[in-house]
Formats: sequence, structure tokens, C-alpha cells
Amino acid sequence: RGPSPNTNLYGGELALLDVDHMHEYLGAMHAYVQSAFGIDGANNQGGTSFGSPSQTIVNAHYQGSICPNGAQYNTGTGELNFCSGMSTLDCVGHEYTHAIHNWAARARSVTLTYAYQSGAWMEGHSDFMGEVFENYYTSTTDWKSGTGSTWTVLYNLVWPSDAGYTTTPGGPVIPYPRTWY
Repeated sequence: RGPSPNTNLYGGELALLDVDHMHEYLGAMHAYVQSAFGIDGANNQGGTSFGSPSQTIVNAHYQGSICPNGAQYNTGTGELNFCSGMSTLDCVGHEYTHAIHNWAARARSVTLTYAYQSGAWMEGHSDFMGEVFENYYTSTTDWKSGTGSTWTVLYNLVWPSDAGYTTTPGGPVIPYPRTWY
């Protein structure tokens, strides 16, 4: 249906495809986790947030420190933040899975450490679930995290060294170097 033609509402934020994508994809992701895993939202209370558990607070055209090219689940607030151009199926599935990790740990009074092996596991599992959600929504997947985003392809799950981060210019390409110590 396209973005809202009213560019005057909320500073024009409603006139963005990112906003439309977030409404559509988050609703589908919520339905997916409910049908596949029997949980009502990432927090099993209908949402991802803390103050109002049945809400999912999303900033679809976020302008914070992770931008211009990023997305994040904020473990402190339960918010999902997506910079412009990052509202893609696999990015939404990836970040929503971080919310599931967070809430599953809280339900068991466990603190997750986002570093080392546990950090790498959380990132890898979130990448995988992003692709699973892409397959749920489209009946296909390319196994490349970030397809269609402003990053084009963030990470190739089939051939990890094909795309990723480097710790030094010209150094080895590894995923998520901040979590692989």
C-alpha cells in the first residue's frame, strides 16, 4: 500500500516505508513465534517492553548512536530500534530473537553476558532465526543476513567468510569480532 501520503504527521515519520515494513513484519514475527513456539510475544505477555508488557515499542526510523546502518534490541527498555533502511525481514527476525533471549533469561533469573561464547551464540542464533522468519514469511531464504537493508548483506550464513567484519584492515573476516574474544 505504500507509505502514508500525509507527510506532516509526526514530522513525516509515518510517510516512510520503514514504518510500514515494521508494522507488517513485527505482526508476522509475533504470529510466527506464537504458532511455532507457543509464546505470546518475546516476553510471553504480548510484547517486548518492560513498562507495558503487552507493548512492543519500535523506532523504525531511529536516529541514535547505532546509525546510520544498524538495528538493536535495547535490553534496558525492551525497545527495538532500526535505522533507516534496516527494516527488513531478516533484521526484524534477528532483533526480535534478541528480545526472546532476554526475556527467556529474565524468566529464569539468569543474566546473559553479551561477550565471548554466549555473545557469539546469541548473534548466530539471531541470524539463524532472522532467516527462519524470512522463510516463514516468503517461503524462501537466501541465508544472508541483512539482504535488502542499507548494509546490503551483513553476513552470509552459508559461507561466513564471504561477508562480515574485519578486526584490522586486510585482516581475516570474522563475524561479530566484539563477541569472539
